[in-house]
Amino acid sequence: MFLPDLISSILLWLVIVLDMFSAVCETYYIAPAEVLKNILTFQNFSLARIILIAVSALLSIAVVVLAGFISISSVRARDRAKAAACLVLFSAIRISVEFAQAMAGTGQVPNLARGFSAVDTVNADHFRDVRLARLPLRWLLIHELFDEQVRNGRDRPYSTIVKVPSASAVGMSSAGIVPGYKGQMPDLVLIVVESWGLSKESSIGDSIMAPYAHADLLSKYTVLKGTVPFFGATVVGEARELCGTTLGLHILGASKSELKECLPDRLTEMGYRSAALHGMDGHLFDRRTWYSTIGFGEEWFRNQFREKNLPNCAGAMLGTCDAAIANWIGNRLNVLEDHPRFIYWMTLNSHLPVPTPPSLQSPASCSISSSLAQHPALCSWFQLEVNVHDAIYKLAASPHARPTVFVVVGDHAPPYSDLELRNDFSSTVVPYVVLVPNNIAKPRGVEPSKTRRTAAGRDARPLHSQ
Repeated sequence: MFLPDLISSILLWLVIVLDMFSAVCETYYIAPAEVLKNILTFQNFSLARIILIAVSALLSIAVVVLAGFISISSVRARDRAKAAACLVLFSAIRISVEFAQAMAGTGQVPNLARGFSAVDTVNADHFRDVRLARLPLRWLLIHELFDEQVRNGRDRPYSTIVKVPSASAVGMSSAGIVPGYKGQMPDLVLIVVESWGLSKESSIGDSIMAPYAHADLLSKYTVLKGTVPFFGATVVGEARELCGTTLGLHILGASKSELKECLPDRLTEMGYRSAALHGMDGHLFDRRTWYSTIGFGEEWFRNQFREKNLPNCAGAMLGTCDAAIANWIGNRLNVLEDHPRFIYWMTLNSHLPVPTPPSLQSPASCSISSSLAQHPALCSWFQLEVNVHDAIYKLAASPHARPTVFVVVGDHAPPYSDLELRNDFSSTVVPYVVLVPNNIAKPRGVEPSKTRRTAAGRDARPLHSQ
């Protein structure tokens, strides 16, 4: 109402872009700076995803062009001032309501210089809140400040780094992998499964976990199931399992001394050789850097797997197929070495948005659940999860040169932007399964018993072959 049409059009386009950018950040629990830092990853998107992005860009430009044709010359100056005053008043009411919502949900006054508490970033339930307006610029500024402080270890909602429950801790304690272990040290494989969340439909969760109930697996392993809390994006889940703390995104810039208590260094002191695996490029979220800093002796990314002729699979990002990496791990475990191995694998193919339908030879049927049958995106996620867990089952059931402990855990719930789909999963915990070989000396108390699903932070109970 007060600026030239060209400037108004540019500002409108920026608002649209910021809203889209904000949606990406919040959907995937990623800080704005991290999105920009990894912006070149778009070249690995599927052709269909690139086309959708291009269409969205063209539509936003079309909206701006159409808005430019709207004439307000007939609106008198004093009426423009009244309209502007109404917008300012509405903004003040909107911000006040948001402050009230934050105070009611967190029990504290929001600090704009720091952002909200960890509660706001942990719990995805805020996606279902009714809001008077969208304020993407304010959200981006606050959360970038929040995540920048977390990365640099300064004053942040986590305040001091504290220990949190992790599936890796359950696996190691159940197998007795501690300093002074007596007997042949087992190999340890830690697998963090992308977007494996706890479904509120038991049929979906049971189907994904079905491979671990096969008789041939139960004859070799004690199978433990349970849940652990999640509180952020993929990298935060990696930090939870590798360090067992609320280190979170700070792991990206942490020093070697800050990471000395994490699994790679701890296991190295016990005689293990370690390797980290991920099907994407090493520059994504600085994994090539912090995997080295945290103490991994080997790092395998897409380029290294490509040299070994492992195939790529299309998805949100083109990367090495999960099933192929599982087979590669099996070949490594089948070779006897004079030292135990710690293999850490962050899977990839179930990263949202998943291709619909996924390119799988024998995809699982989605007829087991009405929600799977009704939502193609949820069905595709389910089929990719079943595929990777079936590959892990085959890996665990195959012969190994030495006893091997497997820890399989989700990083976070699948971050659907569709609220109905997002509500199908727990917003606080993710599932895990631990396979402890029956032919190693387990600590007292880790014996087969009846199946019981554990709550977050509780000791796991084994799955027993009936």
